[in-house]
Order: sequence, then structure tokens, then C-alpha cells
Amino acid sequence: MKKITHAILALCLLGWPMTPTMSAPPILRPVPTMQLPQPVPVIQQPQPVPDTPQPQPVQVVPLLRDGTARNGLSRMRFLLADPQPSLGPNTEILLFIHGMDSRAEEADDITKSLFATIATPVPAAPTPPPPNPAPMIAALNQLLQKYRSCILERYETVADVTSRGLPPNASGLVSTFGLQARDTVNCVAGNSCSLAQRTAGFTILQAQASRGDATNFEASLARVIPNDCFACSKHQEMHTKHVHCAMDAGGTQSDLANPGRGPFFEACKLGVDVAALANSALSEIGNVISKASALIAPVSSATGGATIASNRTTVHFNSCPNPAGGCPEACDNPDFFVAGQRTARVPFDLVQGQPTTVYFPAVPPWSTLLLDTPPPAGTQINVPAAQHIGQNEGRLHPLLRAAAAAANPLEDIRLAAIQFAAGDSNSVIWGNAYADLSVTGHNAFAVFRNAPPQDSYCQALSAQPIGALTADQILGGCRTALDRAYRVANFLRAGQRGDTPGSRVAKANERNALAWIAVSGEDDSPHRPVDVPSSDFPQYDLLVNVAAPFAAGPNKTVAVHTRYTIAQSPLLSRNGKTLVVISLDLPTSGYADNLDYNVISPLVMIGSPAGPAVAQIGDFRASGMTPLLDFVENFVIGFVDTLQQTLPIKGNLKAVMGGSLGGNITFRLGRNPNAPWIPKVVVWSPASIWESLGAGADLTKHTAPRNAWENADRALNSPTPGDRADFFGSWDKAIV
Repeated sequence: MKKITHAILALCLLGWPMTPTMSAPPILRPVPTMQLPQPVPVIQQPQPVPDTPQPQPVQVVPLLRDGTARNGLSRMRFLLADPQPSLGPNTEILLFIHGMDSRAEEADDITKSLFATIATPVPAAPTPPPPNPAPMIAALNQLLQKYRSCILERYETVADVTSRGLPPNASGLVSTFGLQARDTVNCVAGNSCSLAQRTAGFTILQAQASRGDATNFEASLARVIPNDCFACSKHQEMHTKHVHCAMDAGGTQSDLANPGRGPFFEACKLGVDVAALANSALSEIGNVISKASALIAPVSSATGGATIASNRTTVHFNSCPNPAGGCPEACDNPDFFVAGQRTARVPFDLVQGQPTTVYFPAVPPWSTLLLDTPPPAGTQINVPAAQHIGQNEGRLHPLLRAAAAAANPLEDIRLAAIQFAAGDSNSVIWGNAYADLSVTGHNAFAVFRNAPPQDSYCQALSAQPIGALTADQILGGCRTALDRAYRVANFLRAGQRGDTPGSRVAKANERNALAWIAVSGEDDSPHRPVDVPSSDFPQYDLLVNVAAPFAAGPNKTVAVHTRYTIAQSPLLSRNGKTLVVISLDLPTSGYADNLDYNVISPLVMIGSPAGPAVAQIGDFRASGMTPLLDFVENFVIGFVDTLQQTLPIKGNLKAVMGGSLGGNITFRLGRNPNAPWIPKVVVWSPASIWESLGAGADLTKHTAPRNAWENADRALNSPTPGDRADFFGSWDKAIV
């Protein structure tokens, strides 16, 4: 449901017709028979050496998917060439920006839904009847009357509250003689509003509500509601804190008969979080109008302005039994419930109608050999799924982590060869892991591809005595290690494409055959998905230089090695154009180089604790700066500028789209003067566009940023050996 919804949202907002040109030739084609490529020409490389010497030259045969060419017992190993990015003619491009902890794979389902929408003929819809304005008229009038007392500030006497069925002591006012509504106050929208402005605004809103016109109603109403307006349980109505305290105190000023009235009135007004009241009012107004909008035909919320706030279209989804309830999305992978017990569901993929594994966790019986710690006592590893994977949540054994951090593929192959030479089942497990680490990390693979080791390395290695192992055992073990390393590398770089039926089957078969693959992201971040779902669309790499103004040294840029995918629709639509979705991983994703956040977003630039805790509530002094968001925003602009040097995308870009952090960044890009190539933005579920928890008078909200700041500061400046175990162990704790 979620993916189809986002696909239709994108096409609707972009103005694409739903009926495609069905006779157009497909753009995506089956993978052709692979030809034998030359070794990667980065530096001078050794020539491939056959495993078994032959008296005659080896006849070239078709290259297999694992990067080997065989003729009898002979074998030559090659790295398959990386795919090179290209675009077909007449393209219209969507740039897809992901969330904080999501990857290009998150775009696959939405992209496929977009393509399926294009490929599915949609009959012409009948002319819809004119919208029924009654629900909106009722909702707007209800809102206006609810906030009337706040806007016009009407005081109530004993007689007034008694007439409403409240006890006489609900008000201390015998009469309202001499009491006037305040003139200029601060309103919910943050503006100053006089009594005359509030009165005139109320009259205008009354006329607008009577015809059910919601255009800018929310913003206009927020500009005339005093920001101390609240729902008073004592007086059973909405009114301002000023009116409430005047009624409680019996007035606003002291006199001879009531010398304490003034101080009582002032003390009463202090006991309120004005910011919280204003935010509550804004939230309620927006919810009421949104629910009313879902009951009528979707209309443009605001159009024609110079900013996102005044030039936008909101699409309401009402295809559910109760549109007023918000049409909640269905979970893609709901938990299993057996005998009242909840069990996590591990997602899978369907290939030719058969469920296929897409997650490859380290599981029994052998996994504890390779992990740094066993699961907690009394638990079974990975039961339920993704829990009980040791104190450090599935991180590798220290020996393997050291190998990953060293990024020395020849040493990894040597260690793997020794393990394979031993020949027992546990040694084979270790051998596979060492061989994997020679190619799964960014740094290790860069070294490996610059000088791909061949059989000559194994010949030299076998000439060196290693314990009781014979030369033949070492030679055989080394060849097994190379086979594994090349097979893993070639699958990760060239074998993960699955955008045609044939390539999907081949991808699934090869990935299942490889089973679990060792990788240690903290020590050498992966350049491609390893034991998690991978995109079916071609994957590419790009080096983007991004400004880092807070860097301490003279170099004020950071080079981000990122990954992106290009998906091209198999059918043409809209005047013969091809829809292309380019999905890029943000620098915060797992496939970018590990970044130094001291350079990108120093803690001191974000804020700092403002002093000792007060009544167990920690205060926090937020700077209001967001250097990490600035960096990510500049990264996207740099990505497009860099890619433009090889692919003409700016002139063909139709829109930028994203959700969560991607939605936040998309909003920011929509107002960025350095991105004039963005014609439209499409946003859903944008994260963190509300007021900062570090700002405002509510100290309880400051606790969250303060705790996060202090934890980050401690991790940087005074780490302890137990920090990681404490952090990851929290995932196995029950949460109320």
C-alpha cells in the first residue's frame, strides 16, 4: 500500500498521464552473454596464470558470472567490469533522496510501482461530481466558534458561568465593568496582533467558513489566536490564560478591598508554557482541516506563491472505508502472532513466485565461531529474528575485525589459504570469512582491484613452509580462497542486477549459493549491500567533494564516496519519454565512506549543556545550527553537479522526491538558491520540520538533546570498554 501510494503521489504531482504509450520499445533488456573483459586497467596487473599448466594456450570460452573462464581443469580469474552509467534519449528524471538509515534499496519498490503504474492502462475516469462543501463548512465553523472566546477575549461573570451550568465559584467576577480585552498580544503564528486585527480577522474567517473555503484558513486563524489560548477544564471552554486568571482572581488590579488581587492575577499567568499552548493549537487546527479535506475532493491547498509554503499542492488519499480516520498505511511485514505471542517477520522476496531469502544473518550452528561474543545466557541466537546476537549485536570476532581494519587483501587471502588448507569444517568457515574480507570493504576492495591477485601469488605462497601444511595443501587452499574472493567480488559489483526476469533468477541463485558473507562495516565500510537486500537496478559509484566549513585544518572540503542507482522504465510514456529514477545514498548511509563527524558537525556547533540539572531535568542550550543537515543538503547539490559532468541530468530533471530525512532535505533543496535545476519537489513524512526540542521554555523537552549530546561527547572524549555493549544490549530490553 505504501509503495503504490507514493508512486501515485509522485505521478499525480508531476502531472503525468496514467495511460502510457503501450507500443513503445522496452528500454530494459536481458543481460547479454558476457564477453571476456580485460582485467581492470587501474595499474599494471599480473597476467592470469592457469591453475594447471597446459602445453597449449587456453582457448577462450564465455566468461561465467563468478569471473572465471574454464577449459577443462584450467582456470583464469578476472574481475568483471563495473557497469557504466548511461541514459537513454528523451528522459524525464526523478531524483530520489533517502532517509537517515535507509539506502537505495528503499527506492526499488516505489520505483517498480511507478513503472507498473505507467505500464497499466487506466480507463478514463468519469467526470467527478462537484465536491460537497458541507463537511468543510461544518469543520471550519466548529473551529472558529471553538476559538472565538480566545480571539475576542470575552470575560465571564458569576451569572455567565451559572447560565452554562457551572458552579458559581467558577468565576470571581461579579461584573465585567472596567475590564477590557487586551489590545496588542503575540498570536499563535508568532506575529503581533491587535484587538482590531483580531476582530477583523474573525469576521473574514466567518465569511470564509460559511462557504467552506479552506484556502489558507489554517494560517489565517493562527494569526488571530493569542498564544496563551488553551482548553480550560475548569471553565469548560477555550479561552486565554489572561481571561482565565482574571476570572479566578476576580479582576486584574488590586484595590483597597482586594489588595492581593493584582499579585494573584500575575502569579496565575506565570504558570503556563505559552509555546506549548501555541503548538497544541496549531496541531489541532491542522488535524481538523486535514480530516475535513479527506471527505471532499482534493484541492490545491495553496498555489501561485514564491515559496513552498505558498506554492504547493497537497494530495489527500481517501481510498479507505473511513477517510476521516486518515487512511492509515498497512505494514509491509506485520509480525506473526501465535498463541498471543509476537514474533518478528523477516522480509523475503518473490522470484518466479517463490519466496527467496534477502537477509543472510549469521545463524547457528557455526555463527558463534565468528562473533565477538555469544548471545546472552539463556537465549538462542537470532531468536526472535534480529535479537540475541551477542552483546555487540553480531559484530565479528576481533581477529576478523583486525583483518578488516588492516584492509590488506593479500594477507586476507593468506590467512584464508591456511584455514582452507587445514580442511576441517570449522576451518572452512574461517577461510570463507577471511576471503570475503579481502573484497567486501571499501578500502580492501580498492587495493584488491588495483592488483587482482592471481595464481602466481598462490605459487609463491606455497613455496613458503607454514607449520605442518604441505606445499600442495597451501596451493589448494590459496586457490580456494581466490575462487571465493573473486566470486563474492563479482557478485557484489556486477551480479546484483535483477531488473529483468532472467537476471533476477540468476541473482537469487548466485546469492543463495554464496550464503553468509563476512563484512565489518565499522572497520571497512561496504561498497555494496552484502548480507541485506540489494537493489535490482544497476549500481554505480561517485566521488563528491562537499564543503565542510567547520573543519579545523586548511582543507575545508570532505570527499564522500557514495553509491547510487539508475532505474529506467521499460515502457515509454508521455510523448515518448522514458521515466528514470536516480536514487542516491546520503553520506549517513552504510555505503558511503565512514565520515569524521568532528569535521562535518562538531558538537560545539550544535549546542551544549547549559548547567547542572534542575529538579532532575537537564537543561540544554541549543545553538539553532544544523551543520549535519547543511552538509547533507550541500552533498546532494554536489552530487548533481558532479554527475552532470558525465550525464546530462539537470535539463531532464522533473522533480526531487523523498521521505523522512530525505523529505526534510527535499524541502530544504526547494528553497536553496544553488539548486535552480529543481522544478518541483515531492515530499512525504518529512522528519524534524517542527520546532527544536532544544528551544522553548519547556525544560522537559531539553532532556532529549542534552542526553544525546552528552552521550556523543562521552563516546568521542572518554569512551569506556562497556559503552558498545550497553548501547546494543538496550535493543534486547523490554520497552514500555
